[in-house]
Amino acid sequence: MINSHGRRIALTLTGGIDSTVLLYWVCENDGKPWFLSPTENGPDVRTKFYLVACNFGQANWHRTWELLLYHKAIVEKKYGDRFEFIAAEVKVPLPEWEKDNALFKTNVKAGKGDETIADYKDAGRTYEDVFIDGRNYILFSWLMSWCSKENITLLLTGHQYEVREFDQLDSWKMRTEDVSPMFIDRLNLMNECGYRFRTRIEAPFFNMRLTKYQIVKLGKDLGLDLGKDTFSCILEPACGECDNCIIRRKALAVLGVKEKQPYMENEKPVEELTEKTICDFIFGDLIIPPISDPQGKGWNQPSTEKIKIYDKTAVMCKETFDALNEYSTSIPTGVYPGKMWKVHLKNVKNNDKWFLRWFGESKDPKYCSNHCREIIIV
Repeated sequence: MINSHGRRIALTLTGGIDSTVLLYWVCENDGKPWFLSPTENGPDVRTKFYLVACNFGQANWHRTWELLLYHKAIVEKKYGDRFEFIAAEVKVPLPEWEKDNALFKTNVKAGKGDETIADYKDAGRTYEDVFIDGRNYILFSWLMSWCSKENITLLLTGHQYEVREFDQLDSWKMRTEDVSPMFIDRLNLMNECGYRFRTRIEAPFFNMRLTKYQIVKLGKDLGLDLGKDTFSCILEPACGECDNCIIRRKALAVLGVKEKQPYMENEKPVEELTEKTICDFIFGDLIIPPISDPQGKGWNQPSTEKIKIYDKTAVMCKETFDALNEYSTSIPTGVYPGKMWKVHLKNVKNNDKWFLRWFGESKDPKYCSNHCREIIIV
């Protein structure tokens, strides 16, 4: 909806790395490709850009709001000629029966009052401790209602695609389904019913298949000090041991970003970052190794950096797909780690599918492991 005030968009800011990087990335790209740039709206009409934070009584709310105002002041200076930035707090009441959840209990500084540092750290160490059934559905339901009232055309969220997290949906170790691509799709289906003004919800980092490492790299390229101007833990100071802290610390360390977020005493150090540790963190436990065998000198294939390997799929662009050699009815001669090719298969239902195959490293150097993923072209 375009009115006399120009387009209205919103972005949910949590204070974390993902939403912070998304804010600056959207501003740098004039909001494309999701909506018209300010110049297309008209020379005298700026896009209204709402920076939104949900206050549901979480212990670290004050930190979330402080960082939102801090980043608002920065983007107003840098991009104020393109956008009109507006800070917005959306208060969301969560169910009364969740009042004893660790999200709300840890609202005092570590070591203050009756709580010891150990008790404070243990209170919210796992996702099970802070999990609230349907929390993100509740938050986004209120957000969609607020967006409808404000005539918001687009709501952006910083959800990111960390493949190993989605591989562990059945455990409490990582995240749950309410930060998955399916969740965003379901929200947009819900938005078609019961709202006077329909707001489209987009998670750009899902569409771009960006992992935490890649988002940190993007933020570094944008000149952000992510170690200083973001936080990731529900506790203050940060515990250094929960999943959020571990993922954050590894991502920053891999890219040489200095961590300036205060941590509680005796937090576990980040493990030594070897080349294998870095590869495992970026791509998961399974990567396509570089070709080092002399036999590979005459074998042409695209760079593995242009292919993203996930649990069941390999994502690549059309140019990379075309550069792969096809061996649909045979196996190429010369077996060595890193060799890739594509295979065309048609099942009994005549559904055409392309697969990426490659040789990997084996514990026994005399052999190679075999791997296969369905190809997704983006």
